Amino acid sequence: MTLRPLRILLLFAALLLPPVVCAQHDLFSEALLIHHQVEALQRQRQSALIVYVGAAVDDLILRRAEVRIDEGPPRQYEYGGFEPEALRRGGLHRIFIDDVEPGAHRLRARFFVRRVGARPDSPRLVITLDETFTKHHAPLSLELAVQSDGRGGASLRVLRSDGRSDALRQRVARFAEDARLNWVAAAEGPPVSAIPEPAPPSQNVGLFNAALALFRSDRRAQAIELLTRIGTGEDQTADEQMVRDLANLTLGYQMLREGDGAAASLALGRVRSPGPYANPALLGLGWAALLPTGAATRSTRKAGKPAALSDEQAEALRRRMPLQYGWTQGVQISERRLRSALVPWNELALRNPFDPVVQEGMLVLAYALQRLGYEEQARQQYLRAIERLEQVRRRLDELLPELEDGRFLALLDAEVDHGWRRWLADFDTDAREGYMRLLTQDADFVDAVEARRPLVFQQRLLQRHAQTLATLPQDDAHVRALQVRLDDLLERGATPLAEAGARVRDAAIAVLLRSRRSTDAHLADARFALARIYDPPQERR
Repeated sequence: MTLRPLRILLLFAALLLPPVVCAQHDLFSEALLIHHQVEALQRQRQSALIVYVGAAVDDLILRRAEVRIDEGPPRQYEYGGFEPEALRRGGLHRIFIDDVEPGAHRLRARFFVRRVGARPDSPRLVITLDETFTKHHAPLSLELAVQSDGRGGASLRVLRSDGRSDALRQRVARFAEDARLNWVAAAEGPPVSAIPEPAPPSQNVGLFNAALALFRSDRRAQAIELLTRIGTGEDQTADEQMVRDLANLTLGYQMLREGDGAAASLALGRVRSPGPYANPALLGLGWAALLPTGAATRSTRKAGKPAALSDEQAEALRRRMPLQYGWTQGVQISERRLRSALVPWNELALRNPFDPVVQEGMLVLAYALQRLGYEEQARQQYLRAIERLEQVRRRLDELLPELEDGRFLALLDAEVDHGWRRWLADFDTDAREGYMRLLTQDADFVDAVEARRPLVFQQRLLQRHAQTLATLPQDDAHVRALQVRLDDLLERGATPLAEAGARVRDAAIAVLLRSRRSTDAHLADARFALARIYDPPQERR
């Protein structure tokens, strides 16, 4: 496996920094002005009920909220990406605004939370609320706040206030800014004349870039020192942890290149699992277990592929005979080291089969079992790998038509209000939707989706306000003028939205075609290896 740290960093920077405001700045600014005017009209209505969600607790993470008023449909929201952390910092999410008649009403809520540090298989906590509130002839705001008892338990508390509270709106804007959703912050916060400046990137992102530059200028010792400094830091925020994992991954593979198994294991062992870089770390831990320990071994190791082989030939040989043509080329591998490598590779082989790293892990695990003389276990592992790779191949074939006919974009649009970044949650998908991880690991796709999301948000905002204006007195000249402006903006926004959708589709197709090539290659190698097990004399020829 060849890592491209710079490419990985480009992906991480796209996830870490606030999304870039779309090029249609003037169009978006107009939409914001109309939004604030319509919202002002709506907030003046005596029947307005605004419901907010808050979770400013240190030991719990809110994942999902469901709220129902009387017998109406439940309003649902899933918190992903940076959103849970934005709530923990005191931000407030406005889950909906509606019209409610004066009188007594039933409020029911169900929140799904997880403890900080919980593993993916840890059960979620479910907090419920069922109580009555009275709505008077005035706007009303309800804040559903998650409360922690400090011992792992949680409850919900309802805070009532005037529906016109500027303090609440400021917390909503703060939530959006902390969640890296600046266009939402502009819409939810007080009217602004310009889009807010993006927050500065993490300091460690700059340090990581500096380490890569040091490597390129052959200043190895300084680069290693800088990566070690980042990788052993104690920052606990989500973005700093991602940079720390990336630094350790890069450092670990550098040590693999130099043949220092102990140093590689130390760095790769610091990468969080689960986490965005867990799979390549597990693969590298297996290779590190096969290498000798200590820097003295570097001078005796024969690194690199044979000069007589083309890149394609070397890649094919590396997959078919990974222990001879992989990171351990030229190293005498003992049975003890092979057994040590099986531990991380066993874990890796059970993960998302869409990931090329996992595909390689499935094959190298089988090959290692075969080298240890466990022919039957190796045969079963190859059969499992073939079955899973065939499932991936079939799913990839299904996805390409879904991209062409718009079903995939419909899926993205269904996620706009939830943040498609929840695909990056702390679990590893091993089902039909495992391809999502491939997409969120591609910088071109991330950029295309983030450029499109403000346009989708804008159109939905205008459509929602068009519905609101239809319920207001139609003899009001101000209402009629807003309706005309809304219709014009919706028409003007359709073209850039379609163009942005085409860029998302093209980026996704490129990712899936690369995945199909990887899957086909690993599938062919798995079948070839299985055939050699069934026909041992052929292997000796």
